[in-house]
Amino acid sequence: MTGEPAPEGPSVEARLSALESAVEATRLEQRQLSRRQLDNSAALGVIREELFGVRDRAALLEQTIEQATARTLRAEHLFRLDEVELLLSLGQQRLELADDLASAIQAYTLAAQSLSRMSEPRYVTLRQTLDQELAALRALPPDPRAKAAGELDAVEAALATLPVRENALTSETDRSRLSRLLGQLVQVRPVGDELALRAEDRSAGLTAVQLQLAMARLALERRDREAFAHAVDRIDAWLQRLYFESPERVALQARLNELGDLPLALDVPVLGSTLEQLRQHRDGAIPPPAPVDDDAPLQ
Repeated sequence: MTGEPAPEGPSVEARLSALESAVEATRLEQRQLSRRQLDNSAALGVIREELFGVRDRAALLEQTIEQATARTLRAEHLFRLDEVELLLSLGQQRLELADDLASAIQAYTLAAQSLSRMSEPRYVTLRQTLDQELAALRALPPDPRAKAAGELDAVEAALATLPVRENALTSETDRSRLSRLLGQLVQVRPVGDELALRAEDRSAGLTAVQLQLAMARLALERRDREAFAHAVDRIDAWLQRLYFESPERVALQARLNELGDLPLALDVPVLGSTLEQLRQHRDGAIPPPAPVDDDAPLQ
């Protein structure tokens, strides 16, 4: 059995030619890869520079935002401090000028609420001082002027219950012509600690008592303790001239003595301490923000 001849393989030259073509293709591909790598490196460099620029711009933007926030916070703090100072001033004036304790407490309460929104540690002492002053205002007893005014009204009402001193002198119509003539030269009055008054003098005395009561009420409105005590003393002096000594008069005089010793002013030792501390505090309480260079270019 004869076999068929084996097929002949490619020649050596064909193999070499194919090998050269493969090498050339590989070289071409390698050059293309090198160019791509260079292009990628250049692109990465550009991207890296852009990232650095973005980072710098982000840092500058963050700094600007922080400074703007600091300025806003400072402006808010200044507004709060102005508001607190205004409320404290109003409360103090209402108490000192108008004796309006309720309005003063309300103003101080609003100031405390406004100050409580500022939670920074540097305001702790200020808040504590305000709380103490507000507690002192709330613990005040009723206005002593109300008690003094009530006592003054009671004294005025009690005047009608005192026994009236009768005139010891005879009237002009009952005297003889000679007696009236002598009366122009010499007047005879009872000797003693208390002098009887004629009808016209008594009317003037009662008018003087009403005048002194009005003066006492006026001094009471002004909390003028000296003028009030002086008016009460004058009322007591007129009582001794207009009315007989009696248990009622003695009791009323004792009441007048107590009335003259009543305090008229509200005693608040800590009043104004928060306002004074605030004014001393606000100049150095809030440090100024760092300056911002508005002309600095963004990177």
